[in-house]
Amino acid sequence: MGGEKTFGFGRESNRKPPYYIKSEKTPSQTTILGTIRYIVLAKGDALKGQNNYTEENYKKQVGSESFSFERARTKKDEKREQDFGYIDRISPLFLVDEKGNWLIKTPYSHQPKYKNQDKVVINEKYTPFQLLSTKGKIDFDNGCTVYPSNYSAKDGYGGGYVVLDEDLTIIPDDKIFIDVEQVGIQAHRTDKQIIGQKDDKSYFCKQKKMLKKGYKFAFIFNMTKELDTQPLVVYMGQDKSAFLCEIKKETSIFETKVGKAFGKITQPIEGISTYYAASDLMPNEDIILEQKDVSYYISDTRVIRNLETNINCDNYYGRLKNSEKLYQIMNTGSVFYVRDENSEIKLFENEAIKKTRNECTN
Repeated sequence: MGGEKTFGFGRESNRKPPYYIKSEKTPSQTTILGTIRYIVLAKGDALKGQNNYTEENYKKQVGSESFSFERARTKKDEKREQDFGYIDRISPLFLVDEKGNWLIKTPYSHQPKYKNQDKVVINEKYTPFQLLSTKGKIDFDNGCTVYPSNYSAKDGYGGGYVVLDEDLTIIPDDKIFIDVEQVGIQAHRTDKQIIGQKDDKSYFCKQKKMLKKGYKFAFIFNMTKELDTQPLVVYMGQDKSAFLCEIKKETSIFETKVGKAFGKITQPIEGISTYYAASDLMPNEDIILEQKDVSYYISDTRVIRNLETNINCDNYYGRLKNSEKLYQIMNTGSVFYVRDENSEIKLFENEAIKKTRNECTN
């Protein structure tokens, strides 16, 4: 899965690759799903070429197809919900530091700066905007709303990750990630190169992201079958970067831990509940983007393409296909203020999507 700053696969894509390609800081939820599918197959000795590989065993353990937004968005009554075998549910991705603390992306509701006399000071702890209600002041067709009274567009979004501890300390991105730039990488073989001619247009610049020492990617997933916990090496992303995968049983519930940390400082407004997007979300546009039943939200969006795998193809590029269709996603860290009478409303897409892209926590 990727945005418009990634290149296509094989020769079937008619989109011209961009010159500058920039990696995301973290793997997507669908990349995590693909990694878990690999882990399950490797542990079950059912990868293609292994002793227990059969098409039937493959489907039984991890399902028959890659995750698809198009099929996941289909209504349940059309009976096209996807199945991923033993994999039941995946938590949103989070980070773990060397002390074992969990970190999640800073909410967009954070006030990054404040004035202390004549000085501008960086907020080093999560500090939500001060919310005010328009109730009794301005009447809207869809009822009362809330707004951040101390928001300043000049301050922008502070970024970083929040440590889920008593202090809710914010660690800046540059303390967690390193930029690694590569120049002159060959994007793909062009028609000129196939006949032996030089083609300077086939090269591009790529910026990768790496975790600094002391930080790890982490996620929790539920299985319907016991899994061997011996560590193994997995490969993620377009460049097949190697990661040592450590597996252990976890009793903590992700949503509970996030909700408990933020619940202490969430500003209470009568009749309003706060929801934090712990992963990227695919919105129900009728409700979110038109702001029906949602009092206020702070978010950023991007468009992505779905990358699907065909296991029956022996050629690497033939196995990977980027969709021509773009999907709009609300980014991790988005915050929604929902009127209590609508707290059970279907803000986001169906259960198949929520299995890999969890709903908000409050």
